[in-house]
Amino acid sequence: MTKPKSAKAGRPENQAPLFESGDRSVVPRDILLFPMLLSFGVVTWLLPERWWRGVARGLAAILVVSLARRTKTQMARTARVMDARTIAHSPRELEVARTAFYLEDRMQVVAAYRPGAWEPKIELSGREHLDRSLAEGRGAILWISDFTSSSLVTKLAFHRAGIPVSHLSRPTHGFSSSRFGIRFINPIRTRIEDRYVGERVTMPNDTAVAPFRVLRKRLKANRVVSITVGLQARKTRAVPFLSGCMQLATGPINLARSARAPLLPIFTVRNESGAYEVHIGEALHVGVDGGRDDAFDNAIGQYARSLERFVVRFPAQWRGWPHVREVR
Repeated sequence: MTKPKSAKAGRPENQAPLFESGDRSVVPRDILLFPMLLSFGVVTWLLPERWWRGVARGLAAILVVSLARRTKTQMARTARVMDARTIAHSPRELEVARTAFYLEDRMQVVAAYRPGAWEPKIELSGREHLDRSLAEGRGAILWISDFTSSSLVTKLAFHRAGIPVSHLSRPTHGFSSSRFGIRFINPIRTRIEDRYVGERVTMPNDTAVAPFRVLRKRLKANRVVSITVGLQARKTRAVPFLSGCMQLATGPINLARSARAPLLPIFTVRNESGAYEVHIGEALHVGVDGGRDDAFDNAIGQYARSLERFVVRFPAQWRGWPHVREVR
């Protein structure tokens, strides 16, 4: 395979299966979100948590059938990049399971508004990697992999561990990217998440530099900052992944190099027992004293290899399938 090169990021696809968002003032998806969230409130407030998975699975099966044209396209694309030797699910099984996890994540957000909130069992591992990084005195960057429940559960895990985190976020984070959704719908999620972060640093667009100045100040004060792995950036870099390749944003690596701060990959998944595992990986090699291109290749390649191990074990929980492309 030829060595991937850096590339400008185009407009990324929505990572949520079966749902689309737009940048208009109000889109049809926004109109559907309120009754959907309300119905999830009824489910999570009246039914025990052990039933939520079954409800989500049933709804997911209906959606995959009712949106057959889109799911057929997505399943065909996924089938071409899946590694059949390691991914046991068929493309259809994977799409139904992905959609079910997506719906469960929405249920959990709404359930957090209940009296007593939603209190999942969470196991935090690899804390020694973070402690070692902070002992160096330059702070630490948590590079959070985009698994279904990582947005809420990861923040909750570090909150419980007594670690205040400055999280880089976008106005589109939540449920919608329309102007109406950003103002009225996305706060349904962010109000819950803000309970568990030290601060939310908002990045209004891809060219904003002020948020990164704030993060550098936090790192200089030996604080912890977090950034979700994604494609919404001015620059990305390609990396082989399973039987295909994908583009990853290089901003967090640049930040780690400029601040000389450790970059720690985070993987949040739900295991077979129903408990959540938040894994802190070893610091990636960002090559602060070497060339930037080599640093990008080394760090992203190291991260992708670690990510593959979790995706193979928990393929339905990873939200990045639409971004994996065939290698031509």
